Amino acid sequence: MIYAILLAAGESKRMGTLKQILPFGKSTVIEIVIDSLLESDIEKTKVVLGYRSEEISGVIGNREVDIVINKNYKNGMLSSIKCGISSLPEDAEAFLLCLVDQPAIMASDINKLIKAYKKSGKGIIIPAYKGKRGHPIVFDRKYTDDIINLKEDGDGLREVVWKNSDDILEVEVENNAVIKDMDNIEEYREIVKITKCKSQNEK
Repeated sequence: MIYAILLAAGESKRMGTLKQILPFGKSTVIEIVIDSLLESDIEKTKVVLGYRSEEISGVIGNREVDIVINKNYKNGMLSSIKCGISSLPEDAEAFLLCLVDQPAIMASDINKLIKAYKKSGKGIIIPAYKGKRGHPIVFDRKYTDDIINLKEDGDGLREVVWKNSDDILEVEVENNAVIKDMDNIEEYREIVKITKCKSQNEK
């Protein structure tokens, strides 16, 4: 099975407000991301929460996801990655690491990555937009221990990627959302604006 691990435990300090529950379309950022994952070919989704977890859980509601609580969320994103990976069952053959602040990622983007993983035989699948690498990233289960053993003061996931360049497949996608996240209110407004324009053009 291929699992998704959605990283949503952060404090949103640079945003100045809780980015997970900011309005996006007809719902919120985290709801949009989860719904895209549930619509995709991902077989099970785990959502890693930490800061104000009860509040965010309430927004998620009864969606079919597993909530994983990272008590060490103040240690940064790597702690949430490790927490999510540690919760994976034995039947997980691979996992898709997703960022909560990429609400414009679509199920079709995710499916393209999953398809590439299944067909290529490569252990790390990275989306790219016009040659620039982004997220979410698929990792084969064989990288579980490598990631768990990463040091908090190191280069994080980049270290695993650098060391295994021969096992990487870059998948070009047409959606620039894979290279855009939102760390501050200006970036959030830009993503909302771009997404709104795309929706109007598709009508």
